[in-house]
Amino acid sequence: MYRSSLLRLLILTMLFSGITRIYAQQDQVMDSISEQGKQLDSLAKRTRILDSLAFNIHLQAHVSYYSDIFELGENVPRFGTSLFRNVGNNTRVFARLEYGLNLSKETRFNNNANTPSDFVRDPLQEPDPFSSRLGYLGIAHETLGSIALGKQWGVYYDIGGYTDGFTVFGSSGVDVYAGSTDGGWKGTGRADVAVVYRNHIGKLHFGLQTQLFGSHTNYGASLTYRFNPRLSTGVAWNRASIPPEFQDLLQNVNTKSDNLIVGYQYVDKKLYSGLTIAYIEDEYRIVDETTIISFPVVGTEFLNRYTLNPRIKVEAGFNAQWETKNNTYFNGDYRLLQFYAGMNYYFGELFSIYIQGRLDDSRFLPPVKSANVIIIGLSFDFIKGVG
Repeated sequence: MYRSSLLRLLILTMLFSGITRIYAQQDQVMDSISEQGKQLDSLAKRTRILDSLAFNIHLQAHVSYYSDIFELGENVPRFGTSLFRNVGNNTRVFARLEYGLNLSKETRFNNNANTPSDFVRDPLQEPDPFSSRLGYLGIAHETLGSIALGKQWGVYYDIGGYTDGFTVFGSSGVDVYAGSTDGGWKGTGRADVAVVYRNHIGKLHFGLQTQLFGSHTNYGASLTYRFNPRLSTGVAWNRASIPPEFQDLLQNVNTKSDNLIVGYQYVDKKLYSGLTIAYIEDEYRIVDETTIISFPVVGTEFLNRYTLNPRIKVEAGFNAQWETKNNTYFNGDYRLLQFYAGMNYYFGELFSIYIQGRLDDSRFLPPVKSANVIIIGLSFDFIKGVG
């Protein structure tokens, strides 16, 4: 009996010892897992990757009346997507792709719809159903600034964009869309093959730009001072080398062309106001099928938009240009002078009905570009973001 009790005690001791070791091992494993979890969580916080994607479609169609005719047209229909990825606490990668749509005959009254090839396009050629508007990739750091590569809004547009906001008209005075194109070849609008660096020091923002065509190089720079969230003012400069294929079409043209622009922008809950003034060394005009000329001008654009209530916005402004020399094709008599006014009625934020008008007092412009116009149209935006 004594032996039996001793044997039972020994067995119980062994069982207890085994159970103790098992729980101790489990505690060690759990502690290790917990520590690894803390390390992984800390690592995840340090290298957190967040993606976001935004997709947008803009559709705008209208009926226009000018020169005793009615015409159905469109106004810069387009679609695009923007992508962002945070690759650190202070750094992100960004990209943008945007394409224009040609749904009807063409867009006649908004220079924002111009494509890179309009300057040398055969007038009898049907427009392509799609046209590339933007396509770039970049990286941004909170203190080191951002750099972007590809087809993108140039630094000249940092100022020129202040007045590129009319519902239909505008953007004719300061050469953003140079030579009836999207400004890509010159760098003033949606700059082709561009490398753009942007940064800021306090309230002073600046941009540097170069266009690397291989055969030639363009340059640009901008300075903007933001007094507060409502008021900004700035200056920008752009120098473009005239490509050989354009020189063959032009008369009296320099091998390089400079633009200088200044302006201000004011925006609050009710009022938007923008003014730009530019010296343009070479303004381009198509005289006939075989003749394109250039001459120096001073141009200006002014835009005021006021929100009467959440449903109604009214806008008004003008674009103007004058020659700065007399020994030109037009003997100094060329003039662009157009006044714009209109109203938008909104059903929510993304759909509106609008009426817009243009009065023209220009000289030596093509008939359509110098006609008095009245337009009634619809505008719709679809915007979807993820992340």
